[in-house]
Amino acid sequence: MTLPNIFLMVGVDIMTLKEQIAYLRDKLNKSINEDQNYEIIYELSVKLDKLIALFYLNKEESLKNN
Repeated sequence: MTLPNIFLMVGVDIMTLKEQIAYLRDKLNKSINEDQNYEIIYELSVKLDKLIALFYLNKEESLKNN
């Protein structure tokens, strides 16, 4: 499974974001447990942060529209 480019995900539904967040969180945890290179762990962490921020932005927009 390839994670899509974070900047192409505008407008995706919340469930898809939740699935992507779970996937990336698991990948990050595995990288930490396997003592992978710090740069890899940092990059995964930054991507996860961006997905979480996008999730909350979409959730906020959804609440405004209802």
